[in-house]
Amino acid sequence: MKKIAMKGAIKDLRRSLSIFFTYLSPGMNKETKIIVSAEELHVLQDQEFFRKKKNITEKIYNQFALLIRQLEYENIFLDISFPTATDVSTGKISKGENYLGFPFVLLDFPRLFSNDEIIAIRTMVWWGNFISCTLLVTGSRLALCRKAVIQNYLKLASVNTWICVNDSPWHHHFDADNYKLMLHLNKFEVEWLLSKNLFLKLSRKIPVGEINDLVPFSIESITMYALLFRN
Repeated sequence: MKKIAMKGAIKDLRRSLSIFFTYLSPGMNKETKIIVSAEELHVLQDQEFFRKKKNITEKIYNQFALLIRQLEYENIFLDISFPTATDVSTGKISKGENYLGFPFVLLDFPRLFSNDEIIAIRTMVWWGNFISCTLLVTGSRLALCRKAVIQNYLKLASVNTWICVNDSPWHHHFDADNYKLMLHLNKFEVEWLLSKNLFLKLSRKIPVGEINDLVPFSIESITMYALLFRN
């Protein structure tokens, strides 16, 4: 049995080597050659870009930490009865390299993600695009927040708040199939959008070029979202 197994392994090895050397043949080399433009090659060789990207990401992390401290200092969530498991003390920072082709860094604070309900305010820095601050609510606080949005419709619209029109709450872009500016909707249209899904999702954004305003923009947005839980 051992000899048979050994012969089989040797045959597999020979087959693998044969395939490997076939790909190294002159004809195959031309077909599999990677063509990189001069501009792309410059980017590939540019170590400084990646150093800067790392430094910028660290600065965003620091700004998120500052944002959490500032929210705690200003008692933004004082007297709000969040569900017991809601994180209103530490938050969670995440990052990725490919949301629709671009890197991102985001902070969820406060946050509660469970099978029964979600309460999350997500501040997102999306490289090459924008900075957004988004409220997502499902479950036990949904009715309360829906009512508060309708009552505060004019105020929300006046500060360029967007409302989700998508059937899914997990998209972050601001294309027409995902968000509509409340300023362009009447109160009845807002009520209908709030009623058609089992979630409430509002968002605001500024250009990524205004990154130095990340903290004040987020505090302004989160303060407004917090009011929706008090009505």
